[in-house]
Amino acid sequence: MKKLFLFLFVALLSATAAMAMKPNMQFGVDYDYSSKGGNSGFGFQLEYQFLDNLRISPEFIYSCEKGDAGHFTNVNINLQYVIDSHVGFNVYPMAGFAYVNAKGDVNKCGANVGCGVEFNIGRNFALYTEETFQMVDHATRFITGVGLKYAF
Repeated sequence: MKKLFLFLFVALLSATAAMAMKPNMQFGVDYDYSSKGGNSGFGFQLEYQFLDNLRISPEFIYSCEKGDAGHFTNVNINLQYVIDSHVGFNVYPMAGFAYVNAKGDVNKCGANVGCGVEFNIGRNFALYTEETFQMVDHATRFITGVGLKYAF
């Protein structure tokens, strides 16, 4: 429980520091597929760009139950380095922290590494896909996400 409170405190502190810098923001909703148990679900993220190519992305994912795999609730905080192609899409490698609640009784902290691509479809919208390798004790898995972002 102490780890959870420490994780949430760091997440809140990070988000507050990022907002104080008046960043560019994006809100994304996505469909996620987990390699562990074949669970699928939904998620959302709020991205704060606080330097030219650097942004922080708090994220929440809920994976629905499939068979005996149970459900997963994820709270992630990823740091993304945005590489602008200048032709309508961006690539971003990412790394961060993960908190996973599995089947309602397993609470674990871990790490994320991955990469994403976003395709601009207008002034404020982008389609995106992400592949994340989540390293958590007894819940290590790949998470594939596809979604839509709105910039404001």
